[in-house]
Formats: sequence, structure tokens, C-alpha cells
Amino acid sequence: MCLYIISKIEIVSADWGDRFTVEIAPNNNLPVTIERSIRRRHSNNGKMETNIKEIISSIDKITTLDSAAALTHLQELVDLYFNHPEAGNYLDVWFRLYERFPFDDGGGIFWTILHGIETYHPTSDRFTIESVLRQPSEFPVMMVNALINGGIDRVGDVNLLELLERLATNQLYSPRVRAQAQGYLDYRQKSKL
Repeated sequence: MCLYIISKIEIVSADWGDRFTVEIAPNNNLPVTIERSIRRRHSNNGKMETNIKEIISSIDKITTLDSAAALTHLQELVDLYFNHPEAGNYLDVWFRLYERFPFDDGGGIFWTILHGIETYHPTSDRFTIESVLRQPSEFPVMMVNALINGGIDRVGDVNLLELLERLATNQLYSPRVRAQAQGYLDYRQKSKL
């Protein structure tokens, strides 16, 4: 049995709060990974504040959710984002994430995102519809159903029940989206009986 110890060093910049984590491989002292966390700055009240555009950029760069490290990184970004005072202005970033991972739940983190988005109702409604029209995915389709359940018939000029019907019947959409939408419609029909 061979045991490898990887040294991990964290460096923090006093000026900006930049945080770098460097892992050093055994024997050759070469970095295995270097991670840079998002830059934070001091706000007027003395607290560290993260630039919202950097958070959004980091979210948009997520290409995999297949590891514990990726999920931890996503959770950190969720926490930073929803604690930021400008969070409500950039909700579309989460819909782009849902569209990249249409049938994933991010280890349950997508539910946290969904609940965060819901706190910005009715602002989030427009982003929900735009996402479903662009590329339907599980969470935004679920949000359309939740809007209908909440008594909302339309968002802008889009009839939400007709949108679900279109999702259920259009062969251009994935079988999973069609089945999800049809399930919501079937439940509605049974509820009327």
C-alpha cells in the first residue's frame, strides 16, 4: 500500500481578500491544483463584499456537477449570490445553469436555488418563461406549474396552461420534459373531477 500526502496551502491577499488554494504533489513539489476564490472587497460598512459580476461569471463557467468539489463550489456560489444586495437583478444566471443541466438537481442544491429565485417573485416569473421558451428543463417547467398552482394564468402575453400543453405535445422537446408537463396536466384534469 502506498500513501500519498498532498500539502494544501491557502494564501489570502490582505488588500482584496483574494484567496488562493494550492495543492502540492508529493515528491516533486509541483502544484497539482490551484484554485482562486472570488475576489471580495470591503464595502462602506466594513464587511467583505463580493463583486456580483464575478459571481455570475463563476456560475456561468460551471460545466460539471459530477464531483463533491464541484458541488461544494456551486453551494459557495449560491450562498454568495443570494446574500448579495444585487442578487435580484441577475436571476437569469440560474436559468442558464438549469438549461446546462436540464435534468440534474445538483446534489439537491438546485432546490436551494429554486427557493432563492422564488423570493424574487414576481420578477423571477419573466425569467422562468424565457428559460422554458428557450430550452425547457425540469426546474423551470416545475416553476411554471407552481405559478399556475398559485393562481397565475399568464406571464406577459404567455398563457401558462397553454405553455404546459405545448411542452407536453411538441416532439421537439425531450421525452422527459413532455412527460413532466403531461404529468402536471393530468393532475389538473384529475383535480377537476
